[in-house]
Amino acid sequence: MYWQYAPYSDNYVTQTNMAAYSSETSFDGEGAITSAIDYVVSDEYPQLYIFQEHGDSDLPKIFSN
Repeated sequence: MYWQYAPYSDNYVTQTNMAAYSSETSFDGEGAITSAIDYVVSDEYPQLYIFQEHGDSDLPKIFSN
């Protein structure tokens, strides 16, 4: 089972207009929810890259297939 957390802050998008020295905040709750749903029903899995040096411990089992 996969889940995606959509924090409250993702519901609002702020765009800055540097020329006018202003910013505009708009509500994008639908976009945040749609993105979370798309993530959990997608057939593609996120990738995690770990770089280990000599003497580093192994990855926790939660990251293995």
